[in-house]
Amino acid sequence: MIRLGNSNIIPKGYVKVMKGSSLVWERFLGNTISFNLLSNISPSTTYIVLTGDVYSSLKGKKIIEITLAGFGSFIDEKAYINDDYWNIFLSAPLNKFINVPSIIEEGTEITIKYK
Repeated sequence: MIRLGNSNIIPKGYVKVMKGSSLVWERFLGNTISFNLLSNISPSTTYIVLTGDVYSSLKGKKIIEITLAGFGSFIDEKAYINDDYWNIFLSAPLNKFINVPSIIEEGTEITIKYK
């Protein structure tokens, strides 16, 4: 466990976790899954459509981090899998988490860390 000092520096292989009243970094022990976007998405979108295989793997899991190839990665602690639509719903528009200046093209690779 590492106490969180500068929140702009992310130790490789660690994720932010609340421990009591402290925000700390803990070693990531989860899994990852990657897939390509099925369609273009807007920077202001609040959800990401999943393929059937990805949905099956993520159902009931906690999302740790989402990475969009060419745009960067972000952590949304309130992101969740929607069982009705096979989506990951975000707590805010995508462009609030990472700098997305325009449409994200179909086929862009997304990697999701989960546990």
